[in-house]
Amino acid sequence: MVRTTIGVAAVLVCLMIAAAGDADAVGSGKELTWPGGGRGEVRFEGKEHAKEGHGCKDCHPGLFTMKYGTAAMTMAALDSGQFCGACHNGTAAFSTKDPKECHECHKDKSRHKKDEEHTDRKRKHDDD
Repeated sequence: MVRTTIGVAAVLVCLMIAAAGDADAVGSGKELTWPGGGRGEVRFEGKEHAKEGHGCKDCHPGLFTMKYGTAAMTMAALDSGQFCGACHNGTAAFSTKDPKECHECHKDKSRHKKDEEHTDRKRKHDDD
């Protein structure tokens, strides 16, 4: 009986570990941010990548370590295919080299606030 209980517990632990490996990148509803230089902070949204079918194990530990802040990410590194640039190469996903796509990662808070204000004014105008 004890042997069966231990066996069942071991199987459950293995299943929990396997499920964690397929969990959303950065967890549901969470995001990571980095200072992004003059273009605004860089935001990684796990939910957006999970929608495309990507989980933590797709990038960790291969492209990134598991410890936040240890990767020395630069645009030059990304453009040469390191870190995010491994997929964001214009084939698998939008390219980090495409200047029309900067807004996908760089979130300029002041610009974002202006966009929200414009949307709010437009909604108010549409309601009148």
